[in-house]
Amino acid sequence: MLIPGSPWKEQIDKGLNESDTVLLVVSKAALASQYVALEWQHFLQMKKRLILLIFEAVDLPKELEKFEWIDFRGSYQKGLTELFSQLQRPIQEDHPVPETGFKAPFAIWATIALSVVVAFISLGAFWTIFIPFILIPLPYQIFKRSLILCVCKRH
Repeated sequence: MLIPGSPWKEQIDKGLNESDTVLLVVSKAALASQYVALEWQHFLQMKKRLILLIFEAVDLPKELEKFEWIDFRGSYQKGLTELFSQLQRPIQEDHPVPETGFKAPFAIWATIALSVVVAFISLGAFWTIFIPFILIPLPYQIFKRSLILCVCKRH
């Protein structure tokens, strides 16, 4: 509420700073006013809730297109009912920015560290994966060698 005889700009700024929600009347005159523009731009910088009350069909500035709005152009009573409904809803906060980095419980870090240690120790036994390639052809090689020896002895 503006107090007569007091600087109105300071009162408006104080009101904006103390408000959780601002109702912006959208009309040709309101959007043409530099004072109204300064007020809603100031409020946008504070990242608080803004509800547009549409009284006239006008092109909205790009910054205002993403905000909630209520159409008062048709039924004033219907618009008023919607406004009360909007004001009773909790303020929708933007999704928080995800934290950077990898934060995991100690158990996860301990498991990762143990896995790295086991993998490092297992490097010495890595050659054992080649055992099947040596053992499976081995009977054939023994048979082949025996066959060659038998053939050589006959000649």
